[in-house]
Amino acid sequence: MKSVKKPLTILVTGASKGIGFDLAERLQEQGHKVIGVARSQPQKPYNFSFIACDLTDNEALSKLPDSIKKIRSEEHTSELQSRP
Repeated sequence: MKSVKKPLTILVTGASKGIGFDLAERLQEQGHKVIGVARSQPQKPYNFSFIACDLTDNEALSKLPDSIKKIRSEEHTSELQSRP
């Protein structure tokens, strides 16, 4: 897969299977930072960050931004630690 010059952080819904899963995997392979969201964990191994969240549940949905911020913060910390 071709790598991108400026990686984006992309949120993919329905990322546990089907088109959503395939899209998340492909974007990750291209060098983007992917956060996948779905009601249940993917059944296959995956290489992107994942949040289990039912987007039809208002309470769960209200917690999603904090979960995303946590993942982005962890990625940023990891990047800083890997620099020489």
